[in-house]
Amino acid sequence: MTNDTNYQRRPNSQRRTRPPAHERGTRPAASHLGEIAARLERGSGLLVATDFDGTLAPIAKDPDHPQITTANAAALGGLAARTDAVVAIVSGRELDDLRSRTGITDAVYAGNHGLELVWGDTRELHPEVERHRPALDHAGTVLRQALGDVPGCQIEDKRLSLTVHYRRVPAALQSVVTDRIDALSPELDDRLELVSGRKSVEIRPRIDWDKGQAVRWMQGRLPDGYRTVYLGDDTTDEDVFRVLTAGDVGVHVGSRDTAAEYRLTSQRDVAPFLGWLARRVVPGG
Repeated sequence: MTNDTNYQRRPNSQRRTRPPAHERGTRPAASHLGEIAARLERGSGLLVATDFDGTLAPIAKDPDHPQITTANAAALGGLAARTDAVVAIVSGRELDDLRSRTGITDAVYAGNHGLELVWGDTRELHPEVERHRPALDHAGTVLRQALGDVPGCQIEDKRLSLTVHYRRVPAALQSVVTDRIDALSPELDDRLELVSGRKSVEIRPRIDWDKGQAVRWMQGRLPDGYRTVYLGDDTTDEDVFRVLTAGDVGVHVGSRDTAAEYRLTSQRDVAPFLGWLARRVVPGG
């Protein structure tokens, strides 16, 4: 188990952020590749970090089905083999489950929204999570009792958090799932919080830690001058987009409102973008 110093936030005075997205407008990445390359090539190296579901793998009705696409695996594998790049995969999935679905040996992995991380031989666990396990066990029992009669509803225990998946629930009953969860929230321990995702609700420890802080933890372990590219499609990826600095690049996958500066229209556009990044962007060039 790690100590608290590994999970401290970087002081705001050390960050230089861009204006909010609503002041900039989100632009199509495909028509701004020259601008993106010029920004990244001014750095000394790259941290290429991505979400998994909906980014590296297509969204599936059954959360057990997604696997990284062949093209995305090839592009990230090429980036991971470079001496001037680090690849990271950041997901709400449990860490070992995430690693089994990607198979990129040299990547950094952050599971459970960054509560558990692996970088080479180093495995980090947020120091506060273990004391939340009894509260999560109770929440799982309450949720199974409340949602057990809803067809297609799945409750996933990820050890450090829970996820209620309702993508397979008939459309007419999906509001029943969210309404019941809302009604149950007073029964849950105050040390837990509910976070909405794409056809899912996360129940996780109320800890001052998220995907954004996980990426900043990675940035803090890299040499000065590295610039970050982050791709993600989910609402939880907004935590990363909001902490990226002026030299970094945030790319939202999809069409919803976002704090990211750039956008890819769909998950199918991710592999061409990553392939371009691997072939054309050379930091310090």
